[in-house]
Amino acid sequence: MGFRAWPAVLDVGGDDALTGGAAPGSWRSSIMAGVRYELRVSGLVSDRVRDAFSDMVVQPVPPQSIIYADVIDEAHLRDLLALCSALGLELVSLQQLPGPASL
Repeated sequence: MGFRAWPAVLDVGGDDALTGGAAPGSWRSSIMAGVRYELRVSGLVSDRVRDAFSDMVVQPVPPQSIIYADVIDEAHLRDLLALCSALGLELVSLQQLPGPASL
């Protein structure tokens, strides 16, 4: 299990944005409160996984599942990705959606 694809927003000049290596002016400094993300994971998720994401919309789209999450800041995004990893989910893609979150 691992990350197969990352959107361009996370690939800023070769820096690792999620571990603090991003340069000033990159997406880390431009992320704003109330951003909506779409996380695509392999397979259909179990009830246990749905419970873990109970405050988010989880939509089955065989052979994947989509999790729609309103993210308030970078720490929240990190926690969301850590939760995916802890649950053994294979992240297929992560992308920021246009428009504001519905916080």
